[in-house]
Amino acid sequence: MEHFLDYFKPDHYNLKLTIDRTHELIHGVVGISGYVLSEVVKVHAEDMEIISVEYETEAYDPSTGEAKTVPCEYTYDDHTISVVTT
Repeated sequence: MEHFLDYFKPDHYNLKLTIDRTHELIHGVVGISGYVLSEVVKVHAEDMEIISVEYETEAYDPSTGEAKTVPCEYTYDDHTISVVTT
């Protein structure tokens, strides 16, 4: 069995979630910072609708003073998100 920690060593989670109890839905953004341990990071995400997967670079955008966000290649099979890190 594969585990997230085989691919990535997290050091911080940032969750911004909205819970809609009436429709039994959760919407939001999940940020995970840490250390990549392989060329592909796999995250368990069963039955989720994934809008995008991005990573922050070490370069900063001088107009905003924040890290630049870059879309990354990923696949999703209704169970696992596989993110290419190279």
